[in-house]
Amino acid sequence: MNTKGTSAERVELGYMQQKQLMRLLAMAMADDATVGSKEMNEICSIVKEQWSNNTPPADEDIRKMVRRILESLDDASTRQSIFMNVDALSNSDVEVEVCNLMRIIIVDNSITDREREAFIFYCRMMRVRNCSHLWRELSKRNIEELRDPTQRPVVKFFKHGSRMSLDDFQAIAEAFNFYKIHSPVLDGAYHILQREKSRTIAHIQRSNKHISRLTFALFIICGIAIIYPLIAMPFIHHHALELMSFTVEHKALYSSIISFCILLMMLSIEWLIFMRSSAEHNEEEETSNTPLVQSSDNADGKHKRHGGHTTSLTLFVAIAILLDVCLGIIELPHHEVTVYGISMKVLSAIFLGCICFFTGKFFENYREQQLRDVDKMREITERLHQISLEYHRNKAEGEDNE
Repeated sequence: MNTKGTSAERVELGYMQQKQLMRLLAMAMADDATVGSKEMNEICSIVKEQWSNNTPPADEDIRKMVRRILESLDDASTRQSIFMNVDALSNSDVEVEVCNLMRIIIVDNSITDREREAFIFYCRMMRVRNCSHLWRELSKRNIEELRDPTQRPVVKFFKHGSRMSLDDFQAIAEAFNFYKIHSPVLDGAYHILQREKSRTIAHIQRSNKHISRLTFALFIICGIAIIYPLIAMPFIHHHALELMSFTVEHKALYSSIISFCILLMMLSIEWLIFMRSSAEHNEEEETSNTPLVQSSDNADGKHKRHGGHTTSLTLFVAIAILLDVCLGIIELPHHEVTVYGISMKVLSAIFLGCICFFTGKFFENYREQQLRDVDKMREITERLHQISLEYHRNKAEGEDNE
């Protein structure tokens, strides 16, 4: 840890070190919302061990600094920011910090369920994959083994910048609801989940924009560069038929290319329609003011959206079938314009329509699942926020009564 002063002056830590110290204090408060004497002594020992200079400040100066950091956690914005810099931590920093967290947990010779769940939550915030395994491994060690820098645990990490899933949101919310973890960890969880929700929404929007550009490009290529020249321009149409008149297989390939292009065009239109309905949904969310109005409007909006999707999907499937039938009959040679030939074209068009319908249903379910996940993430973060507000309100009332 770096210092901005000496033992004779006011002892201060850098920004990164302050956040690490806040997380240690928050872990000490995970069980009973207080920092015991043994936990305070261990935290001061950790600060002294990691002091970057050869001559660390006096023990009393370190203790005063730690108490100042502890008092700063009375501010709501400070509590919410304790996990702000976890993405900037290196793997080595995380390995050291998880050992320090476990030192705080076991130093008082008592391990509780609240401390276990808080430790696992910390690991989730630090992109650790083997959270439960890491807890089992470290909880078996004694305090001396945890203090030994040569006995680092094996920590596996998720890819840097990976997002938290809805399952992570739900697991964190259930832990706070069931185990009643009341400490700065709760406020930090609310803040970090708010950020993860925003990252998820931003990722969905970026993905949708990329897919929308791709589908529009496919529509242009299939419609203008392939279907229109092959069908609408007589010279190209007859020239293509002459080139493919050698075998029946070439004619089938010609028909398959047109049908496949029609399929891509219809799917592109379906995706763009779903994007438009999604944009309308987002506008409705922004204009909602109260939870009651929002919930009722969401229920009606989802019903209307679902009905609108189904109507649009049915319409485009019918258009796809009709278009494929028309183009198939147009490109049929005169000697094949029979009941059998026309029947084959109609049946193949119906098959294409089925592909359009089921793919469109997949798009619809995929979009609805994304919207439901984001809505659930929003509900979870708001629930955590309400739990935090209620806890600090009750705490303030209890202090006033005393």
